[in-house]
Amino acid sequence: AIGDYFIILDQGRIVWSGTKLELITSDIYEIQTTFSFHDSLRIIYRYGNTALVRATSEELYDLFLAEKIMGFRKSGIRRVYNEIKTGNKVVF
Repeated sequence: AIGDYFIILDQGRIVWSGTKLELITSDIYEIQTTFSFHDSLRIIYRYGNTALVRATSEELYDLFLAEKIMGFRKSGIRRVYNEIKTGNKVVF
């Protein structure tokens, strides 16, 4: 593990803090898509060909096998970054 507790600072101020468990225990995933990707996934935020989505690992695995996405992984720090920058808290 890289750490048990994380603190994220923005210009010296704490903008988020929490445990590793809080980062990874959600149904929020980071997926790699093609730019033409348009599916019924619940997209939370998109960064070019990377998107944060709310889905199950089974749904994403099926999309991966169907070659609709290039890959996926649990979202952690990127989810928190989205919450900080947009002000929208992602509820589990």
